[in-house]
Amino acid sequence: MKVMRGLVSAVGAAALAAAGFGCATNPVTGRSELMLVSQSDEIAIDRQASPAQFSADYGEVQDAALNAYVTEVGRKLVRHCHRPQMPYSFRVVNAVYANAYAFPGGTIAITRGLLVELRSEAELAALLGHELAHVNARHTARQITRSTLFSAALGAGGAALQARDSVYTDLVMTGGQILGGAGLARYSREQEREADAVGMDYLVAAGYDPRGMVGLMELLTQLGGREPMWVERLFASHPMSADRLKAAAARVAVYPASARTANEDRFLERTAAVRAIAPAIRIFARAEQARARGDHAEGVRLAREGLALAPNDYAGLLILSACQNGLRQPVAALAAARQAAAAYPREPNAQGVIALTALALGRHEEALAAANACERALPSDPQARFIRGYCLEQSGNTAGAEKNKR
Repeated sequence: MKVMRGLVSAVGAAALAAAGFGCATNPVTGRSELMLVSQSDEIAIDRQASPAQFSADYGEVQDAALNAYVTEVGRKLVRHCHRPQMPYSFRVVNAVYANAYAFPGGTIAITRGLLVELRSEAELAALLGHELAHVNARHTARQITRSTLFSAALGAGGAALQARDSVYTDLVMTGGQILGGAGLARYSREQEREADAVGMDYLVAAGYDPRGMVGLMELLTQLGGREPMWVERLFASHPMSADRLKAAAARVAVYPASARTANEDRFLERTAAVRAIAPAIRIFARAEQARARGDHAEGVRLAREGLALAPNDYAGLLILSACQNGLRQPVAALAAARQAAAAYPREPNAQGVIALTALALGRHEEALAAANACERALPSDPQARFIRGYCLEQSGNTAGAEKNKR
């Protein structure tokens, strides 16, 4: 108990030490709050973390028209948000699980696994509005601030923050660690409720039916009950609750009855290509679930079933390759990864798989070429750097491996 009191005291001291030089007005609430993250920090963190996350999600879709459509809907909302000056971008990524996420600098993504479940443009706008609200209310920046303060206090007590340069030097790295890979920001229930309300305001201001937000939450609740593993990452970063659904339904009455645009037909037309392979995407999602529980044989079976419907699908091919590697079938895994790389040459995920699989087969030259391609595409990503360094080391180039670690 004494240790806990000391820890609380240290955290409090750290917060007080920072309060004199770390306060900012929240753009959404207008309240002054402790903030160690500047707008330029948010953008830097975004640029550091988002490329690796997109690659982990098999890259953005190679459908320029679909990305343009989602961007168009997002831009309608940006005109009514609290921070229109941020460098927003909107895109669909190839991942087959259901999720959407935002980085603090305004990069927003929706997975194919979720997009194919939406039923109208109003639901899409509700989803993007919710993510925009997280950016505008600076929710990730708040999480990073709390993490930075707590880490400093835990390590050296309140006096740690007297070394202000250290805090700010490490800030972008801290943000990158919080957001890197699959570790996207975990929002609190309070932040989710705020994003729901603010996102609905953006939705209506852009001319959409506020019931799009209610429909979105009903859909997510149904998906969670039907396929809990499929949406577990969504619910991990965006905790869902019956109270949020009720609050959204009650809030609809606040808006004028004239705001009733859902654009179902337009949505169905603009998303026809991705919805055409929705059955394959759902099968790939089941293959990923099988892989996650260690049933690689079932993963291979399902991935092949999905590929029979979408033969050259980049995500499907890499899921197949991962399951084949799980079965210790590196020759087959390498062939699938090569096919994926040919299908999407500029996306580095397949190159990383090729590098490690070729290395396991003793094909050092191919492994190093793929590792170099992976590291060139993601120069600031530690995993890409590790893959290249490991390939150099295993091929006997210890000097190059040491240099790569620096």
